[in-house]
Amino acid sequence: MRHTAAAIVVALSTMLAGNAYSFTAAELYKYCTAPKYGDRDVGCTLYVRGLIDGLYLGHNLSKDEFPLCANSIDAAQARLIVERFMREHPEFLHQEAGVVGGIALQKIFGCKKSQ
Repeated sequence: MRHTAAAIVVALSTMLAGNAYSFTAAELYKYCTAPKYGDRDVGCTLYVRGLIDGLYLGHNLSKDEFPLCANSIDAAQARLIVERFMREHPEFLHQEAGVVGGIALQKIFGCKKSQ
């Protein structure tokens, strides 16, 4: 199921962003806060779920400490966290959506560095 969701997210983000530019946080925010109907609502949540899955994959492929200290993160909750962060920090909206989403999630679920 996660692989299917990740494939949908990749297809959706490619479709939304095109090949000429990156998918910015401003575009993600606009997409996520548009009137809710059908695939738009699901697409935003799947994008955030794919972001979480990407963070887990990155951790498994590297030897670094995992940036999120949560066993399981609910995609709907994570979406609300990412949306709130983008709303409260418009200075980040020009940046890549995945980077901004990762920052938002790390602020809430981030691990404390070992001393």
